[in-house]
Amino acid sequence: MKVLMLGWEFPPYISGGLGTACEGLVKGLAATDAEVTFVVPRLPEGAVSRYARLVDCGLPREDRAVALDAALLPYLTAEQYERLVARQSCSGDLGEDLFAEVERYARAVEQNVGADTAYDLVHGHDWMTYPAAIAVAENLGVPLVLHVHSSEYDRAGENANARIVEVEQRGLDAADRVVCVSRFAAQCLRERFPVKAAKLRVVHNGVAVPVSAGDDAASAPPDEPRAPRIAEPIVLFLGRVTAQKGPEYFLQAAALVVRHEPRVKFVMAGAGDLLPTMIERAAELGLARHVHFTGFLRGPDVDRIYDEAALYVLSSVSEPFGIAPLEALSRDVPVIVSRQSGVTEVLSNVTAVDFWDVTALARCIREVLARPELRDEMAAQGRAATRVLTWERQAALVRDVYRELGA
Repeated sequence: MKVLMLGWEFPPYISGGLGTACEGLVKGLAATDAEVTFVVPRLPEGAVSRYARLVDCGLPREDRAVALDAALLPYLTAEQYERLVARQSCSGDLGEDLFAEVERYARAVEQNVGADTAYDLVHGHDWMTYPAAIAVAENLGVPLVLHVHSSEYDRAGENANARIVEVEQRGLDAADRVVCVSRFAAQCLRERFPVKAAKLRVVHNGVAVPVSAGDDAASAPPDEPRAPRIAEPIVLFLGRVTAQKGPEYFLQAAALVVRHEPRVKFVMAGAGDLLPTMIERAAELGLARHVHFTGFLRGPDVDRIYDEAALYVLSSVSEPFGIAPLEALSRDVPVIVSRQSGVTEVLSNVTAVDFWDVTALARCIREVLARPELRDEMAAQGRAATRVLTWERQAALVRDVYRELGA
């Protein structure tokens, strides 16, 4: 079967977990009978995929991919779009606001993508693809699957942008099936949107087990824990530095930990609108010597920071899934996660605390760092879970959703 898939980023050029999830899903679908053509608004010249055909605005070529011209990035807010356009020398060619740009992209996809191939199904990821996915599926007369990685209410809470919510509602109304990355995400849709429960399907994200250079994962002892490689233990936050991810709670817990364990270091790896505020907040909490801000990391730098970490913390306020904890566990790094995260559904023995309970989070951090045997046990249990939660397995479940629609 042939799938036209619309997304917003594709590794190695990513800004968050959405691109990682899309790549994993595409890889997994390649093991089935599904052939995926993947459309993104912006992809650097020369980027290719072994698992999907990346299109050039209706002129697909197997050896390269050039993005459709759109000033859209994953997780973009209306305010961020305005700042982005203000910095663009070609802003006269762009939409007057984020929503006009989403519609402009939808028209470009509708006009230039799909005519060369008889697709069996359209699959769109998150809200900025919805107008394009709806239009193309209608034009082709094929089923529409929409994938909810995060809703506007997850990203903004009670400050949700009403226009984004409206676009999400249009997508939910038009979709034949809605794939949610967790039961947590599906429950949010049921509570926040008028949506037919019969449309909803839960398929958790998977994780790619890393095989680093010089490391034969197949021959490594399966139960031998990885020890942190530096003397001072590092507690890691890796993700977008936004309100949704709870960086403030991470720093508050850090302040409580260093009162008792001043040798512990904290790393906040990532970029986002709250990064300047969090740097100031760390200084206010007396953490200037204890917290390091790396900015956005990719590729080998991500691998390196995981290698150095003694513990990973997910402090999200509302996390539909959370791929980073699985990535950490796949590298033998124990994790503590927010109870308000979907990843708890696939990690039965994970240590979880409420995002707002910084005292409990600090206590758990200290306990894990003080007890090597506990850290090793957590890493071993997590490693076993990630070996089961493969993208091939999860993609097969998505393929089952396609079959429900006769595709």
